[in-house]
Amino acid sequence: RVYNGCAQKPIPRLTSGKTLLKNGIHYTLTYKNNVTPGTATVKITGKGNYTGSMTKTFKIKKRNITTVTMSKLKDRSYTGKAIQPNVTLTYGKTVLKKNRDYTLQYGTNKTCGKATLKIVGKGGYGGSMCKTFTIVPKQPTNLHLNTTKHKAVNVSYKKAAGASGIQIAYCRKGSKHWNYNQTSRNCYQLHTLSSGKPYQIKVRSYVTTAKVRHYGSWGKVQLVKIQYSNTRKKKSVRYGTPSEYLSGFLFLLLNV
Repeated sequence: RVYNGCAQKPIPRLTSGKTLLKNGIHYTLTYKNNVTPGTATVKITGKGNYTGSMTKTFKIKKRNITTVTMSKLKDRSYTGKAIQPNVTLTYGKTVLKKNRDYTLQYGTNKTCGKATLKIVGKGGYGGSMCKTFTIVPKQPTNLHLNTTKHKAVNVSYKKAAGASGIQIAYCRKGSKHWNYNQTSRNCYQLHTLSSGKPYQIKVRSYVTTAKVRHYGSWGKVQLVKIQYSNTRKKKSVRYGTPSEYLSGFLFLLLNV
């Protein structure tokens, strides 16, 4: 038997010759120490045409903690302090209790990136399992948007502590189609935008672990209008060659 948090009452198979005895008719059962892991006993007492009693034992093993269901570990935002999230563990409809059924052990979990959590079985649960979650950076600060005369916007900001880079999203106002760019620099230029049109821009930080980007929350959407670019072409002025100047001068002399 394996621990399940409930009293375990296995029914033995008893026969008398070719007759299969029935519980409650030919005998009764009394259990002891049959909830927690260890050695449990069952006392079989004769009934009806059967007398006397006998005691048998059976083992209850610890349930491996890896067989339970755990709530999802969500990413956590960087705080500069050790982050120690709690979890919910269930086996069937039973909710396990911390420090009775299991204990939690944490890694340092202070910097952005991969963080660790170890769950160790206790009481009726044995074994252990390790889980990971990601500490993501906060939103970038000091965000500035400056439009240029070349249908572009210069986006500048201060990266958050521990951030690998910034993701910038932009779209025309009223559109649901966002465009995305990533950069590890402290500034970025969005170009080839439409002159005179309003654009929505938002930014968020990310950290890269094992070649996978983990994103923080988006900052507030900012609205900016793209300047009209000066696209008028200058009129070209054609200058003559020296031979053309000379022929013109001779023409004037002959007509004097």
